[in-house]
Amino acid sequence: VSTQSTWGYKKYKNQMGCETANSASDPARQSSERRDDKGVLPAGKDIEVIDQSEGGTESQLLNQDPLSHPLELHISCSNLINLDVTSKSDPVAFAYMKNNKTGRFDFVGRTERVLNNLDPVFVKEVNLRYFFEETQIVRIDVYDIDDESNITKLENQELIGSTEFVLAKALRSPNSTWKDSLKHPKRANNGTITIQFEEQKKCFSSDLVRMNIQGTITRKGINFLKIYRQNDKGTEFVPIYQSEPAVYEGNYAMWKMLKISAANLMRDNISLPLKIEFNEYQSSGAHIKLGEHIFTFAEVRDSSHVWTAAFGSIRFAKVELIKRPSFMEYLLGGVNIGLSIAVDFTGSNLNPHDSGSRHSVLTATNQYTTAMESVGNILQEYDTDKNIPLLGYGAVLPSLSGVSHCFALNGNIFSPEVYTVQGALECYKRNLLKLMFAGPTNFAPIIKYVAEIADYYVRCNLLFDYFVLLILTDGQIDDIDETKDEIVRCSELPVSIVIVGVGSADFSAMEELDADKKPIFSSKYQKGMARDIVQFVPYLQYASSPFELSKATLSELPKQVVDYFVLKNIKPMKGAPLPRVMPDSIYKVKKEEFARMAISRGAPPPQVEMLLNVGFPVEDMDQFTDALSRVYTNTLCKPVAPQFFHSFIIN
Repeated sequence: VSTQSTWGYKKYKNQMGCETANSASDPARQSSERRDDKGVLPAGKDIEVIDQSEGGTESQLLNQDPLSHPLELHISCSNLINLDVTSKSDPVAFAYMKNNKTGRFDFVGRTERVLNNLDPVFVKEVNLRYFFEETQIVRIDVYDIDDESNITKLENQELIGSTEFVLAKALRSPNSTWKDSLKHPKRANNGTITIQFEEQKKCFSSDLVRMNIQGTITRKGINFLKIYRQNDKGTEFVPIYQSEPAVYEGNYAMWKMLKISAANLMRDNISLPLKIEFNEYQSSGAHIKLGEHIFTFAEVRDSSHVWTAAFGSIRFAKVELIKRPSFMEYLLGGVNIGLSIAVDFTGSNLNPHDSGSRHSVLTATNQYTTAMESVGNILQEYDTDKNIPLLGYGAVLPSLSGVSHCFALNGNIFSPEVYTVQGALECYKRNLLKLMFAGPTNFAPIIKYVAEIADYYVRCNLLFDYFVLLILTDGQIDDIDETKDEIVRCSELPVSIVIVGVGSADFSAMEELDADKKPIFSSKYQKGMARDIVQFVPYLQYASSPFELSKATLSELPKQVVDYFVLKNIKPMKGAPLPRVMPDSIYKVKKEEFARMAISRGAPPPQVEMLLNVGFPVEDMDQFTDALSRVYTNTLCKPVAPQFFHSFIIN
C-alpha cells in the first residue's frame, strides 16, 4: 500500500473514476457511482492512503512552504526635519512596491498620522507580500500632513523624505531591521527611518498533524477509516484522508500513523468539527459502514480520547502537532544563500561569431547572459559577500590539452569567485573567445565541486549557509548516471541545483533530473534522494520575459531550503544572527591539498608553488603535471619567469 499520498490518490482515481485530489467532490460518494468496468472496487489490499493535502508523505507535508509570505512593516522615524512654523510636523508614512511589468510604484499601504512629532513610532503597520523569486523594490515616502481632510491627496502635503530598497536585502539586515536616511531631491538632513520586518504567519500554514489511532474491533475484517472536516460554510463534511487497512493482534486493531497537513485538517481553527468514519471493506464496493464519530482536534490533542461504539472501542492513542518553520523564519534568522554559476561551452553552442550561436557576440546579450542576469540578480541579494564562483565546462583551455569539465572562468580554480553578477557577466564576455568549444557535456564534475564546498561548510559547523548551483546548458548530458550519483549526494547537503536549458534541444534528460515524476536513485550510493533539490526550466518558454524566467526558475527554492533544515533538524535562529566565524577558506584548503599531491608525484615544489600562486584554471592533476613538465623543460631548470605561467591563465 502506497504511503505516497499524491501518487496513491491518482491510482485510486484511475481505478474508481473519482475526481482529482483538489476536487470538492466526495470521493466516497463518487466511488459508489463511478466504478471500474466490472462495477467493483479493487481488492482490499489495494486500498490506498488518500490525503487531499498537496503531497502526502511526511517529508512532502513538511515541505509545504507557501509561495509567498505576508509581511508586516513596523515603521518609525527619528530627527525628522520640521516643516511646520507654529508646531511640529504631522508625519505619515506611505509604502509603495515597484511593479516589475509596468515599472510604476503601486501603493500598498500607509501608517496613521502622528500629530506634532519629529520622532514618530507608528502603530499601524504596513502589510505586503514577499516573493522569493522576484526582485521587489519598496519605496517609503514620509509626508508632513497639511490637509488632514484629504490625507491621501499628496499634492496637498509636504514631502519630508523617502527611502527605497530591495526587499530581499532589507530583510537580511541585522535584527531584520532596515535603517536609512530619508532622501529629498532639494535638501539634506531630513531625518532617519527605521523599518522592522515580521512575518505574518498563519497558525497552521505549514504544520503537520500526526494521529495514532487504535482500538478493539468486535467485527474483525479489512477495516479502514476516513477522516472528514466540516466545510467552510459549515453545511457538510468534506473527506480529506483515507487510511490503509488496519493491522490486527487478536481483536486489537492498529492503523498506521496518520499524517495530515494541519491547514487541511482544521484550517486555522482547532475547534473545527471533524468526523472519523470506520468501514469494513467489501469487494462488491458496497463497504459496510461500522460507525462514525464527531470530534475536534482540541478534544483529542491533550488527552487519550476514547470512543465506544457498537462495533468496539476506539482510542486516539497519540495526537501531536508538529511545527514546521517557514522560509521567512530562516531568512530573518540569518541564512546565507551562496550562488555558483556554471556555463556550458560545448561545441553544440556553435561559434560565438555565428548568428545562431547560443554564445553569440553579435548582439549585446545572448541567452546565457540573459539567464545569468535574471536569475543571478535575485539570488545575489541573499549572499553576504556577493562573491560568486564562476565555472565553465566542456571546453579546451588555452595552453592546456584535453577537454576541461570543470574550470574557473577567471583562470584560478582555487580562487574562482567574481564579485556580483555584473562581475560574472564581464568575466564571461572577457574570456568567451579564448575558449575552444568541445565536449562531451558532463555535469557531475561541476556538481561535485560545489558539493565539496557545501560539505566543508557543514563540517566546519557553519549550519546556516546554503548553496545554489545555477547550471546553464544547451542540451543533453553525457554522464547522466554519474550526475544522478552527485545529485543524491547533494540531497543530504545544503545544496540546490537550478538548470536553465537554452536553445531548442531535447531536454528530456533534464526533466528526468528534475525528478518531479520519479525520484532519482543512485547506483553508486544505493539509495534515493533525501529530498528534491533540482529545478529545470527551458529558457525559450520564458524568452520574452526575464521576469517570468526568474519566477519559474526560483519558485521551488524556498521549499528546498526549508526541507533541508527540517531534514537535519536545524531550527531558525531567534533574535540577532550570530556573527559568522569563518574557518580557513575552502579554496585555501583545496589548494594546499592539491600542492601536496603534486609534490608527492615528484613535481618540483618551487614550480608548484609559483604556478598555483599565479593561478591554474582546473583542479586536474594530470593537466597540472603536464603543464609543469612543459614549464620545467622550457626553462631548463632555470628560475621561471612569472609571465610564462600566464600562458595558462584565461583571465
